Amino acid sequence: MAFSWRPVHSCTGGAIGIFLAIAAWEQAASHLVPLILPSPRLVLAESIKLLSDRAGWEAIAPTAYRASIGFAVGFAAGMIIGVIAGSSRAFDKAADPVVTLLMAMPPIAWVVLALIWFGINDGAALFTVAVTVGPVMAVTARGGLAARDPGLDRMAELFEAPATVRLSMCGCRKS
Repeated sequence: MAFSWRPVHSCTGGAIGIFLAIAAWEQAASHLVPLILPSPRLVLAESIKLLSDRAGWEAIAPTAYRASIGFAVGFAAGMIIGVIAGSSRAFDKAADPVVTLLMAMPPIAWVVLALIWFGINDGAALFTVAVTVGPVMAVTARGGLAARDPGLDRMAELFEAPATVRLSMCGCRKS
């Protein structure tokens, strides 16, 4: 039996990619003033300093809270839309242009619109994160439902399995 190097290659490939990105960052930072592009070492040192102080955590906490709530709202809305779209061809056809449009919008455009619509407050941040995450989750959920094995779905239907069981079936088609 031959030893497979595939897992080793995937780990080392990722590590090499990260190392090269940091090396490129370090090289670029050496040609610019720290105000424009600080070096990775300076960023790491400042991050450690920030995280070792209570004031740093107090500054980070509200942002983390807003990001978490926005992510949860976007995740839930996207999953609901994706599951409905994956279950109903008519809804999928109606929702597809809207989801595509939302995904095509760059997040920076949502930031500007959110600031105009909500002002500078928590609502703008929550909205921006939610509207960025939601469409991605909708496409993912719809794709997951489309990949289900129709035979397993039909079997669950014949055995009158509840919708929650049919939705959570993991028997996807083998590629």
